[in-house]
Amino acid sequence: MSYPALSNALNSTLARVAMVVVGSSLLTPLTASANDWSMEYSRSGVTMYSSALPNSSVNVYRAEIVLPYSTDQVVAILSDIERYKEFMPNTVESSIIERKAVSEQREIALIYQRLDLPTISDRDFVVKADTRRRTSSLGNFWTIDFQPNEDSRAPKPGDDVVRVKVVSGKWLLTPIKDGKATHLTAIRHMELGGNVPSFMVNSGLRDGLHETLIKLRDRCRTQIR
Repeated sequence: MSYPALSNALNSTLARVAMVVVGSSLLTPLTASANDWSMEYSRSGVTMYSSALPNSSVNVYRAEIVLPYSTDQVVAILSDIERYKEFMPNTVESSIIERKAVSEQREIALIYQRLDLPTISDRDFVVKADTRRRTSSLGNFWTIDFQPNEDSRAPKPGDDVVRVKVVSGKWLLTPIKDGKATHLTAIRHMELGGNVPSFMVNSGLRDGLHETLIKLRDRCRTQIR
């Protein structure tokens, strides 16, 4: 395969990787001030930003979109982890190892996902999802933080699978338009490991995050009545 063809194939693969990563949280990017973000573009209803990370060649990306559904309706789609493989490309397994309510306002889940990828080896990862709700007169504010979290109950990666160690992000759901719509913010950072060039990882994460929000919007249209 020629280098341009390989580059295109890897970019396509990395975009698919980013599409199935539900979120995370490295403290540095998620606590960055607005001045740390650079706007990349705004198209198809999605506004994309990026921010450099110290000691990493892979950026953190932030994307925003407005969805004409309540925050409770959107968070129900995001929380349905075991159905991700129905609309997220290359997801061959997405399962909940453990889910428990901490309080009426907070839930913690341990999640395993495996991705069947062309061109590069399969990837899998284990993350802890911390979901919190804050009520208001407009509706519920939701945050979902994801952090890598190894657990002995998760499947072990086989010889043909690379376990992703750095995968992090966040969902922020803010009610707008008297609670009838959602301003959704998604933040992502992931390092695939291996010898994948960082510029391909960056373009794949950015493009994949964009498509994630488009596919989420499509999923809401078909699932919310």
